[in-house]
Amino acid sequence: MRRARRNGKTHTPLDDKQKALIEQQEKLRLKMDRLQRLIEEAPKLAEEQEKKRREDMARSNRRSRRSDVSVLQDKRYEHTMHVSMTASRPSRKTLKAEKREARLKFLALFILLALLLLGLRHLMS
Repeated sequence: MRRARRNGKTHTPLDDKQKALIEQQEKLRLKMDRLQRLIEEAPKLAEEQEKKRREDMARSNRRSRRSDVSVLQDKRYEHTMHVSMTASRPSRKTLKAEKREARLKFLALFILLALLLLGLRHLMS
């Protein structure tokens, strides 16, 4: 004997699958709508960010002037900075002397490093 037909209230696996697909389709449609809005708004957002970046750069350029004390000064020009802001460059002799001094410092530090490495090598063996 055959069973009686199922009434419309019974639940089948196909109904579950169909409901899941409908929910998935709705989620995808919402996600697609959100992404579409994002694509449409992207040029506006990029333009606003670029404008803000330009304004920030202009503002920082206005703040950083040569007379700003917070800027680190070059030691080579210290003696001329006190005399005048528009003083000429230091003489060639002073620059040569500073270069020679820097070379000697470098050489001394290099020799010190070499001696340190030799001492460590001796201790390790």
